[in-house]
Parts: sequence; C-alpha cells; structure tokens
Amino acid sequence: MLQKFEFAYGRSKIEFSIPEENLLGMIQARVLPALEDPSAQVRKALKDPIDSPPLSQIVLPGEKVGIVVSDKTRTSGSGVFVPVIVEELLRTGICADDIFIVFATGTHPLHTPREQEEIVGPEIASNVHLFDHSCRDQSNLEYVGTTKRGTRVEINKYLFEEADRIILTGVITYHYFAGFGGGRKSILPGVASFRAIQENHKLILNPLPGAGMNPLAKTGFLKGNPVHEDMEEAALMVSPDYLLNVVLNDKREISAVFAGDFILAHRRGCDFIDEYYGAPLSEPADVVIVGGGGHPKDMNFVQSHKAMDNAAYALKERGIMIVVAEAAEGFPSPVYEEWADLGSLEAIEDRLRKEFSIPGHTVYAAMEKAKKFEVIWVSSIHPEKVKKMGITPTASINEALAIVRQSLGHNWKAYVMPDGYGTLPSLQDD
Repeated sequence: MLQKFEFAYGRSKIEFSIPEENLLGMIQARVLPALEDPSAQVRKALKDPIDSPPLSQIVLPGEKVGIVVSDKTRTSGSGVFVPVIVEELLRTGICADDIFIVFATGTHPLHTPREQEEIVGPEIASNVHLFDHSCRDQSNLEYVGTTKRGTRVEINKYLFEEADRIILTGVITYHYFAGFGGGRKSILPGVASFRAIQENHKLILNPLPGAGMNPLAKTGFLKGNPVHEDMEEAALMVSPDYLLNVVLNDKREISAVFAGDFILAHRRGCDFIDEYYGAPLSEPADVVIVGGGGHPKDMNFVQSHKAMDNAAYALKERGIMIVVAEAAEGFPSPVYEEWADLGSLEAIEDRLRKEFSIPGHTVYAAMEKAKKFEVIWVSSIHPEKVKKMGITPTASINEALAIVRQSLGHNWKAYVMPDGYGTLPSLQDD
C-alpha cells in the first residue's frame, strides 16, 4: 500500500508516494493558532510582564525612550505591537518627541522612508522619530566594553547616549547558529558595529583550526552556545530596560506575546517555541524527505538551507536526505557561488577564519551536510551550481526516490517532514 503526500513547492504543490512499510513517521510541528486580539494581548503583557515591573512603572515623564525594532528582513508583527507600546508610553506621560525608534539593521541594507513606514505603520511614522542603524558608520558607534570571548562591543551611539530607557522588540524563532532569534539579538547584531558582528559570528567556528564548526552553536541550543552567550553578554553591557517579543505562526500572525526582563522573557518565548515547533523522536531514520515549506520559506538557497539544517537532526549518519525546496531565486547574491567555487570544506573554513562571512558559512554548512549525508535536492537551481556543494540535483522527487531505492534497496525507513523550515526534530536521548 502506498502512502500519498503533498508538499508545498514554491507557489505550487508536489505530490509523491512511498510504500507504507518504508514510512517511519511524520515530523510535524503543532499548529499555532493566531491570537484573536493581538493588540489586547500586547497590552496585557505590558501590564503583567515576566520578572519585571510593568512598563508604566519603569519609564518616567521627561525621559527619552529608544525602541529597537526589527528591520525589513524580519517579519515581526511590529505594525501591531509598536503602536501599543507607544500608546502605553504616551499614557504614562512620555512625550511623543521623546520617543524614537531605531531599526536593527545589523549588516543588512538601510531602509527607505516608505519601508520604515511599512514596518511600524503610518501613524507611528508620522509622530515618532525613526532612523536606521548603520553598522559601518564609525562616527555613530559607541564602545561599551569587550566580552570575555574577545568581542569588542560597539553599538549605536544615539541609542546608547540619548535613551534613558531602552525597549527591545522582535520575533522569537529558531536560529541555526544562535539557537533562537529575538531577545539579545536586537543589540548584537541588531545595533552593533560591523566589526562586533563579525567577531561574534566567528564564534561559529571551532576554536581549533581545521576542526570545522563549533558543535554547540546550533539550532534551538542556548546553554554553552558561544554565539548566544557572547550576544547576551554584549546586551548586558547596554542594560535594556524592557523587552517585548512575539511568536508568529506559519501565516505570520501573532500567536504569543512575551514581555518583561530581556533575558527571562526571551527564555520563556524560547520554551514556547520548543513546545510548539519541536518534534521529539525515538530514533533516527535512513531517509528524511523534507519540504522547504513553500514560498517564501523556500524562495532561495539561504531559506531552503534552513529546512536542510533542521532535517539533519532526524537522520542517521550517512543517511539520505531529500530536500524539496524550489529556491526559484537561486543564490541571493553571486557571493554565495564564489564561496562554493572554493571547492572544499577545508578551503572555505580557512577563508572564514581570515575573512568571516555569513554567505560563506551558509555554503559551508550545506557542504558539511553533503559530506555527512547523501543530500539530494529537488529544486529549480541550475544543477551545476547544486553539484558545486556536493549535493545531488534532481528534476523531480520521483527521481530522488529512485536514487534511494538504488542505494538502499527496499529495506529503508523514512521520516516525511513537510515543513522543515519551522520544525526542529530532536532525539529523545540527546
């Protein structure tokens, strides 16, 4: 008997079947419902925060308040919660002229005024000062200290010097080397210098040259994660006064709100993510068939790699991973292909240690999986570009399944994982 499945693939669907005797199980996250009234839930969270006084008891009339908001690369629901935060500040006696918003651009491109308005809404854009952080503008950076791992922390000078109170906002997600997004990431990398970001991100590398990546810098992992701990130490130097982070469902609707102490409220949100998006498993599989989740989750190589990264946690050593992710936009920039052209993990690692680059690390991570497993990718990227990373390109999932049968015969067990982008498997004995 055949078991039928349907995966989102770009803006379309792909159907396939495998014999029931080959199916070890489905890996799916719990469905997250949207909050019926997210604005009301934000107000409630501001009044009943986690390990913190309410926001109204933290700010005082006459103080300047800086709100750090995610940039355009992070859908965060800020158009919903920023107006509520501003409303609460005004209600407690803060003047609109004393409120400003800093967009945490990290190393990303700066915004146009229209893009800023789209993030926070027209009413906020008309009444509150908005500006972008620029990580390479040395004149607007303030040195605040050096972490124990050697990261020289420079952050946005205006935020650090002008704000009497700093409020962090954003969205909590899984993050493939910082463990989770949100929280302390609003400071580093959000409003930090390019040099600080590079020094922090280099902690992805194993301290021993030639040893590849640090195994503690991984998805859903905070304790001992050097990237996360360095970010948190940097944020403590800034002493944010308050945090409001949200969790979004797969439709980008607000499903949960966490407010209060910037460390403990963030931790509570991370626990929530694990509860809904974590998938405990009793055993690894010979084969994992993972979907990228459809557009925009599988829009390019970088987004598709997130599904690949998560699926690896469900697979046996030397197992076979079939990735079904269209990646219609291919590599986000030619830089990724330049890193792939280096041809080996050793060459990429050597260059990363001299000149760290997120594109380089992403290519390294994909190639590392291709070395550990047999990775087959059903995508629209040119086959030769896929092969450069040691990955086998196929035109269809049936072609990929034929490779599985040729390699393993009929005696194999597979997990089917429709949305690898937002699901994190974990073996129960980990």
